Amino acid sequence: MLCWGNTRHGQLGLGGIDEEILTLPRENKSFATKRVVQIACGYNHTLYLLDDGTVFSSGNNDFEQLGHDGSHTRPEIVASLETQFITRIAAGHSFSLALSKSGSLYCWGAVTGDTESKMFFHPKPFVIKIDSPIIQVFFLNFF
Repeated sequence: MLCWGNTRHGQLGLGGIDEEILTLPRENKSFATKRVVQIACGYNHTLYLLDDGTVFSSGNNDFEQLGHDGSHTRPEIVASLETQFITRIAAGHSFSLALSKSGSLYCWGAVTGDTESKMFFHPKPFVIKIDSPIIQVFFLNFF
């Protein structure tokens, strides 16, 4: 996997490197023995989906969008999803989504509530209750 761009928050998953901006592609060896099938990028965080259905994340965690404690400059597994086989991922500005093989949608990070547009922070993935199975998830960021 090759990556480039801003590394300030560890969102490229390269670890603590000196350069803040990578203008040339650099190999990310975090998944050298595994197969990444999808990557989703939020504002300052990244999700990685592996072919075995596991999800990893790296980067800024100010809104708990990584699904585990603290910010990370290297990808770390989202342990609370390990019992699920995840088929798709998506990332927004400060939240993350994961779709399971069974059609359940998981969300974590900064989520706006129903009333008064309050922001709630969910550090671990929770199921969004929907009457029918979901088959696809994506999110487009426009900044």
